[in-house]
Amino acid sequence: MAFRKKADLILKYKPDILVVPECEHPDKLKFNKETPIPTDIFWYGTNLHKGLGVFSYGNYKFKLLDVHNPDFRNVLPLSVTGGKFDFTLFAIWANNPRDKDGHYITQIWKAMHYYDSLLLDNKTILVGDFNSNTIWDKPRRAGNHSTVVANLEAKKIFSTYHKFHGQTQGKEKHPTLFLYRHQNKPYHLDYCFASTDFMEKLTNVEVGNYNDWTRYSDHKPLRHSVLTPQLSVFPVIWIELVLKYNHKFIPSRSSNKPTHPLPPCMEHNLRNGRELGRIVGPSLLLARMKNIPKPLTD
Repeated sequence: MAFRKKADLILKYKPDILVVPECEHPDKLKFNKETPIPTDIFWYGTNLHKGLGVFSYGNYKFKLLDVHNPDFRNVLPLSVTGGKFDFTLFAIWANNPRDKDGHYITQIWKAMHYYDSLLLDNKTILVGDFNSNTIWDKPRRAGNHSTVVANLEAKKIFSTYHKFHGQTQGKEKHPTLFLYRHQNKPYHLDYCFASTDFMEKLTNVEVGNYNDWTRYSDHKPLRHSVLTPQLSVFPVIWIELVLKYNHKFIPSRSSNKPTHPLPPCMEHNLRNGRELGRIVGPSLLLARMKNIPKPLTD
């Protein structure tokens, strides 16, 4: 929310593509005079104050694919063109309180089957706030986090963080969220899945540390560097995906207090039978830089 007030914090990384969930409608974006202006904008949503925005700061152009299914309103299949090659970008913020089957990972599970023909082993990126982790798997539910990961891997689309750091799903050493900015409430909710051609050029994955980023957000930046000379006239460029969050959400009422570890998007305070909670949604940066970026943990 209020991306216009936080844009400069992200744009210092000189992005090519910026994906911002919980972004206000472009008509409401009033930037500072010094703030770079995007060359292309795609915005999707029903609330002018909180939609999903995708911004280009280079030659890239976006188009929502005709096969888009509005039932998965925050899983957006976009064609990205204008660079040295075209690719498909799924911008994701897994949160649909209207779906009784499941608000979060279920959205990705359903979308993954609907867009099956688009999930290829090349030129494919899925990135965003999945609001999920293997630790919250429901064994009897087919579309849990682990089955989503397994299905993507069967298509040779892998989690960049887990591959690069040799991590196991559900046992991540680097949290992407500290709930309510509390250091004793760490979770890993945010992911980038990339096809084999991107994975082969992956050179670095970093997660911002608690001390450096807590003043900005509950969530920590997740930076991916991919060596891809063919994307630019420069001999070496870097692609980065940076996640930053700024969303609040009140989950539905329930009279039963959960017994499993609470997901960050559904931490509850039971007051007179009503549950209150908050999540913080993502901003995603796909950035190009001529030089090697300074580590987030410096």
